Amino acid sequence: MTAVQEALVWRRCSSIARKSAAYVAKKYRYLATDPSFFWMATLARFELAREWATRPKGVYAKTASDSPLVRAAHDTATVLDTLRTEGYYVGLTLAPDAVSELMACARSAVCYGDRDRHLAFQINDRAAFEQRLGRKLKVASYFNQQLEWPVFMRLKSDPWLNAIARAYLGRDPVFLRSEVLWSFATAATVEERVTAAQVLHCDINDFKTLKFFFYLTDVGPNNGPHEYIKKGPVKRTLMHQMLGQRCCNIPDETLLRIYGASQMVTVCGPAGSGFAGDPYYFHRGAHPSEGSRVLLQIELGCRAYRTWYFDV
Repeated sequence: MTAVQEALVWRRCSSIARKSAAYVAKKYRYLATDPSFFWMATLARFELAREWATRPKGVYAKTASDSPLVRAAHDTATVLDTLRTEGYYVGLTLAPDAVSELMACARSAVCYGDRDRHLAFQINDRAAFEQRLGRKLKVASYFNQQLEWPVFMRLKSDPWLNAIARAYLGRDPVFLRSEVLWSFATAATVEERVTAAQVLHCDINDFKTLKFFFYLTDVGPNNGPHEYIKKGPVKRTLMHQMLGQRCCNIPDETLLRIYGASQMVTVCGPAGSGFAGDPYYFHRGAHPSEGSRVLLQIELGCRAYRTWYFDV
């Protein structure tokens, strides 16, 4: 083995050791801060644990109250059956007035480039901000500011959305988190796409959760549409269950080869188009090649935790 090869091996071993130490330290912080979160994050990656922990606590009929904000293309029973068999349901529409009000809030509020609290700007000033910054931004988020927007609060408490979540989760849903996110057409490395959730991945934020997504801008195939792999017919491999959220480091091509490229669904639509999905199933926001995309998402789960992945 040459000196160069020895140096490469040493560098790789050092990298693995650092990552392993950081992983163990992170898990210890979870355990010390919130044991229930630690056990969820450890076990919820396994399908048997998910199903056991979320076995129904009550009987919820396949009916739901009408919504003043959201319309579905199918009846409630079909929405739920599709969620249970495919992991996602596509066919929601957000009222045009709500879309307009949300975008007005988004344009007037301060957002944060690349989810960095030090990169605050208003979206209409993006070009000038990027020029001062000396680089292009990949995404921009509002963190939790949308919780103060009246239109968002109406959507968050929408009776139809909560009834669907209640039936899917088998218990009264708990609001976990939400985000309003801009995605921009800029060059990005693989690592940057992983950080921006633009590669196939799964989210494990509770033993079972349901997310509602709404486009606030028109989204075509080049604007970063949401994509997902339908649940089944190939079951999640044991190795991928063990990896959990670290499956984001597996190349998309590998996951598509295992679970079937024909099972991949690309969701395009005009502003106001919406869909619901269980984020345990592989999905991604495609990297935009032109224009930008604004996505609103609301996640409901079984219980709230004192901590979160990026809070400790």
